[in-house]
Amino acid sequence: MRLCRDPKGPFPTVNDAEFEELMNRNRTISRSALSNAVCRASSGDYENAIKTLETAIAVIKDSRVANDDRCRVLLTSLRDCLHGIQDKAGSSRY
Repeated sequence: MRLCRDPKGPFPTVNDAEFEELMNRNRTISRSALSNAVCRASSGDYENAIKTLETAIAVIKDSRVANDDRCRVLLTSLRDCLHGIQDKAGSSRY
């Protein structure tokens, strides 16, 4: 059993199978968001690229396993990509 953040309580437990399922879901969300955002940004659609990353960040931050180090790594990757796209979008306006 693992302690995880949950809106219903401070530290509920999830079993290992549920934990892995939630982590796999977060990995899939992250992978898809990064791929879609890079594709959109490459075609100049910065607004939707940014929205894609912001949505993925919010979903993962809200997950019951968000306090796990592996989720923090996913969030860091998403934020790094977001900042890069925001910088590129800002510089393309001038």
